[in-house]
Amino acid sequence: RSLRYPPTASQGGGKHGSLLSENLYLSRVTSQRKSTDTTLYGGLGTDNIRYNRPHAIYYGKRSDLDRPIPESDDEIRGMLDVQCANLLAELTNSRPLAERLEDLMQVSVGTMPSLDEMAAKLGTSRRSLQRELSNAGLNYQLLVKQFRMRHAFSLLGENRSNIKTIAFILGFRDVGSFRRAFQDWTGQSIGEWQASRAEVASCPRTRESGPEREELVLQVT
Repeated sequence: RSLRYPPTASQGGGKHGSLLSENLYLSRVTSQRKSTDTTLYGGLGTDNIRYNRPHAIYYGKRSDLDRPIPESDDEIRGMLDVQCANLLAELTNSRPLAERLEDLMQVSVGTMPSLDEMAAKLGTSRRSLQRELSNAGLNYQLLVKQFRMRHAFSLLGENRSNIKTIAFILGFRDVGSFRRAFQDWTGQSIGEWQASRAEVASCPRTRESGPEREELVLQVT
């Protein structure tokens, strides 16, 4: 019985099946191309090619999907790793320091990197990073606090994650540490903050004389 699977599973180097240890068996190929030039698919080992179809599909044996994929080329992988590293460095170095640090905080789920760890991730020394922060008028601990506050309010407001999960996401050691930090930020416990939000949301709006004005002030010290 034939099985259809994406063409990228069998293409490579102009020879069908080069990603696998042996050649693939292909019973049929459908192509989105309008051309009927079979030389385009000469390396696929089949003359049963149907053109001008909605999707590009290769039909082969189900057993081919269970065959092992050989090891990748270490030399090519090394070249690609270097290119990716250079591109990442170019992209990150062109952005403000605060954004680069926040990106690293975002991906560090379960822990909050120390200043030394941040410097290592950015490919610099702790002293150089401190100097860059100072020149930008930034404080690392304050950036961490602002990041945690912003995401804590967002996650708690969505009501999709429990407190233990949020504490883990934001890199707190335990739920107790998160609760104490939240109390320091807002002057309220997490439960009180959620209850006050629910109360405000349930109250009908009343029109008062003069222009309506809603203001939220968030002070971080």
